[in-house]
Amino acid sequence: MTEKEKAIIDKEKKQLQALIDSLRTENNAIGHELSKMIKLVANVRASQLGIDMMLTDLEKKLKK
Repeated sequence: MTEKEKAIIDKEKKQLQALIDSLRTENNAIGHELSKMIKLVANVRASQLGIDMMLTDLEKKLKK
């Protein structure tokens, strides 16, 4: 393999590594946003469960 060919391969390896780094950064950003959404959904679900408990309590009072 000539020096020119080695240089081209080295350049391509660096470009591929830069692409991998970029994809990893994007993937981490997506993961971070998903984790925020999971927390939000958990809070909404907790609120929904609280409302359901209040409705159940109201039903019990109406049946007395």
